[in-house]
Amino acid sequence: MNEELFAYIKKQKISPTKIDKEIKSWSFEKCSEFINKCDEMILYKSIPSPTLFSFVASGSFGGGISDCYMPECRVKKIDSLARFSTFYSDRVLIQNPFDKYHEIKSFKNDPTYLKQLLLGDLKVLFKIEPLIIADLVGISKSQMCFCPECLKKVIKRKKEISSKIKKGEKVLLKKYLDKTNLRCKKISGEMVTYLSGPEELIEHSEQIFILGKEHPLQKYYNKSKATNFQIKDRNIKKKFLLRYLSPIFEDMLLQDTYSYVHGYNSITNKETDLFVRRNIETVSKNLKISKLMKGLTHAVPNLENISIKNLIDLRIQGEESFKVYRDTVTKVMQKIKIDTDEEEVKSLVQSEIIPEINNLDMLLKNIRKNATQSFIKKMVLGSSYIFLGLFSGFVPTNIGGILAGLGGHKFIEGVTDDLIKKYKIPSEIERSKYYFLWKARRL
Repeated sequence: MNEELFAYIKKQKISPTKIDKEIKSWSFEKCSEFINKCDEMILYKSIPSPTLFSFVASGSFGGGISDCYMPECRVKKIDSLARFSTFYSDRVLIQNPFDKYHEIKSFKNDPTYLKQLLLGDLKVLFKIEPLIIADLVGISKSQMCFCPECLKKVIKRKKEISSKIKKGEKVLLKKYLDKTNLRCKKISGEMVTYLSGPEELIEHSEQIFILGKEHPLQKYYNKSKATNFQIKDRNIKKKFLLRYLSPIFEDMLLQDTYSYVHGYNSITNKETDLFVRRNIETVSKNLKISKLMKGLTHAVPNLENISIKNLIDLRIQGEESFKVYRDTVTKVMQKIKIDTDEEEVKSLVQSEIIPEINNLDMLLKNIRKNATQSFIKKMVLGSSYIFLGLFSGFVPTNIGGILAGLGGHKFIEGVTDDLIKKYKIPSEIERSKYYFLWKARRL
């Protein structure tokens, strides 16, 4: 369950609160040694039999660097995946964050970039540590072994997907090439390249690249006397955009392999992924669930603020109520079309799920209100009897008679029942199909 990995990380004086300062002080050699050790220590569990709720996440959704590589953006995405995992899946596989360092020497000339990537990797791992320990999130292998017969099948399948990827590239270029802009700017003698376009395609609507001297765009840099100029050559622009989009298709290959070999379902957080897969006919119905979960966490108050650890504990303690809730959410998901936008999903959640949650709140409020009124009424009646007894001189010598007049033990039981109703969650709520979600919101 990778406890040893986290123990090793913490032994290096790395913690969620001290991570920035510690990593920035490291040399390239120390970073390299640490990365290699972490990569060696990752425990790859045997893949259990898949269920309807077993998923392999896209690189972006798993906190990778396919879009913005800044730690805060990566943590935001992995937090979304963590809540999806807690609220819906049996198991989610993410890509190994240390795979990108296999050619570690290539980072030697830019140790600052290396540390920034490593910082993001560790923050992502700390965010999902409770899920990894609980075995709700696992790390996928970048390499797989097959027998000769299975390898033939996998190779054949890969060829089929590769041909669809070519189609996917054309689909994306047709929709987005004319909607994107590529410009260069000279800053301190370096050529900085800006790729801008729609938010669903390019995170933050713009990404910035510092390119090496061998990059084809350097010819524009060398020829131009301007310090800020736009690239209008469609072929150059097309090649640059396809290179930027390559992680989408790399994800498709990996996810399809896990789907084909192990029966896992694909899950993504990007509209562009869904658009491509819909157009090349590789859409899994379970891709829609990421939309529903996003709508759920946005529409139900407080879900985004609850600690992952508390949610996991709630799920473990209320396993049966979790399954009932998940089955109900799966039925709601069937009403979502693959091209439904986020606002429509949020509206569906607000019309299908939020009223049920509000009804449970109202039910609890009414039950507790009635219990409080009953308790007060009985206590006032009981106090009146005892006051009369005291005034008449019958208490304490005739206390038994007074209690008998109140109904004896039935009076005490009634008061106790009222107190229980006031503080215990009523069975009517516990039987609700949304009990798990209702309780999670109250954490």
